[in-house]
Amino acid sequence: MSEITIVVPTARRSFTGGEQRIVVEADTVAEALQRAEASHAVLLARILAPDGALRPFVNLFVGSTSTR
Repeated sequence: MSEITIVVPTARRSFTGGEQRIVVEADTVAEALQRAEASHAVLLARILAPDGALRPFVNLFVGSTSTR
């Protein structure tokens, strides 16, 4: 597994207790989001739609590459 850092935009930090970054161990983006959900479920409810897909306004990058 790799260490993954999720950078939280300023506007969403109220959902992470002010944390700027969430660090998890994961092999995929989906797994990283699932692991982050364990401690930040409110944040992920703002990022993921009820069906588990990314909400339209969410920009997700792996390094500098957009995953969309």
